[in-house]
Amino acid sequence: MHIILPIIFSAAACYFDLKYMEIPNAITFPMIFIGIVICILKLNPYYYIPLAISFIFLWLIWKAGIWGGGDAKLTMGIISLIYPYNIYFIPNFFIWLGLISMAHYFVFGLIEEMKKGNIAKFLSTVSAISLLTLSIYLISNALFPPFSIYVTAVSFFIIGDILGSFLPCKEETELSEELVGKLLAEKIGIKNGKIIRIEKETSIILRIYRALKGKERIKILAEDELTKEKIEELKKYCKKVKIYISYPMAPIIFISLLTANFLEIVKF
Repeated sequence: MHIILPIIFSAAACYFDLKYMEIPNAITFPMIFIGIVICILKLNPYYYIPLAISFIFLWLIWKAGIWGGGDAKLTMGIISLIYPYNIYFIPNFFIWLGLISMAHYFVFGLIEEMKKGNIAKFLSTVSAISLLTLSIYLISNALFPPFSIYVTAVSFFIIGDILGSFLPCKEETELSEELVGKLLAEKIGIKNGKIIRIEKETSIILRIYRALKGKERIKILAEDELTKEKIEELKKYCKKVKIYISYPMAPIIFISLLTANFLEIVKF
């Protein structure tokens, strides 16, 4: 039964994300609140640690401009609602989320690179990531089997972050309301009366590091998720912006949720 509520909320989030390119707080905040209350009632305080770590990680992903706020809050809500009933859910969910995100990126990235004629570079990079990750899994599984899946997941993230940086993931486009919900690949601000544009790092690790290091000493106009208000403000200063090539994340999160809980859903 504890699976039903996250599925309903996540399905609603998919609808809004696909139609309006945003996930309302009215969906995510109740998930987080109800989940935290359940955690307090059901879990020993010792088990709050993995939950806190996952929340900090998701906050960093949002702070670094990798995900939108709605995506991060949706994931927090799912974890909060399911973790009290399955203490192994958090690592399993993140592993499936990473794998499904990669599969999604591969399919749509392949289509985009075929259009641009960069198919050889794309395939060689993805193959290198897959082979290196598989090698690490085989080695870790031989040396310490119980932890191999976690070592592989961390290695996959690091390898993908390093090699994935060589793939094109940004594009410059005209400012319009169609960009609502898109993530800026640059920081746009004002310093001494002049427009300053600072391109963001492609590497997720470096972007998190930059986010923790602090903001540049400029008046920031926009630096993360674009809204109608931000777009109207930016139109006063520039005609084009650089954004990350992205797709709605809610469906990927929803599929990851279903996959991570497949056996329980089948039993239900």
